[in-house]
Amino acid sequence: MSDKEAEMGGRGAEASRGRGEPPVIGSVDKALRVIERMSRLDARGCGLSELAADLSLNKSSLHHTLATLKARHWVEQDSDGRYHLGPASSVVAHWWGGSDRVTAALHPILEVICEQSCELVHLGILSEKFVVYMDKVEPDRAVRVWSQVGRRVAAAVTAMGRALIGAQPQDTPDIDAWLTAVPDAPPRLRGRLTDEIARVRTHGYAIEIEENEPGIACVGVPLLVVGNPVAAVSITMPVERCSHERLRDLAALIIRSVNDASPEEIAVASPHP
Repeated sequence: MSDKEAEMGGRGAEASRGRGEPPVIGSVDKALRVIERMSRLDARGCGLSELAADLSLNKSSLHHTLATLKARHWVEQDSDGRYHLGPASSVVAHWWGGSDRVTAALHPILEVICEQSCELVHLGILSEKFVVYMDKVEPDRAVRVWSQVGRRVAAAVTAMGRALIGAQPQDTPDIDAWLTAVPDAPPRLRGRLTDEIARVRTHGYAIEIEENEPGIACVGVPLLVVGNPVAAVSITMPVERCSHERLRDLAALIIRSVNDASPEEIAVASPHP
């Protein structure tokens, strides 16, 4: 079906609506469908033909829609011609992430993760070079970890922060910029942050073992909110209950739990080389 036919069909549908139902403007509807589809893509984005096929739209008309979205910075196009969400979309993502919507949507999932792991579970969002703890669920057994909702910690030293740094779309993150938030950063931190960014991009999660608090280990998984990496979920435990195999398994638990139950505006950030 051509876009013109689809538009005519849409007008017919409008005519059949009851008087109390609002009309649908075809061009706006198409642009929103594009943004919604692109918010569910990974960092590789997609090409024009792929997007047209996914949305059952004419390529020429879709190209005009994408050009308009590019002009408003809702969409970007890389050197390979593939399309990605642009910086304007982050306004919505940060509003979602900074509101109670993300916390309310993910709290039941945090409870599931806590019940299955028997460990402390946190939700955090990225705020400049810091992670802000937005929610937590504690297990029945005692934990010797101090945490508080509203606490801000440098992203470079936390599993959640490292997960979010690694999920950023830049090919080469500015390590020095992230380290400025860590007073008296130890020399090895640069290498550790580099390693964890690589882990996020190949395996989809980051870890820290006694780098934020003595005796404590943590694994974090980045989340996309409206297509932007601004939130993360972590599981925290004493080092005696930590091994690299268990951290990997706990990351898989987070990913599975979020994928199974999160609303469509929230998704696990896919690994990308």
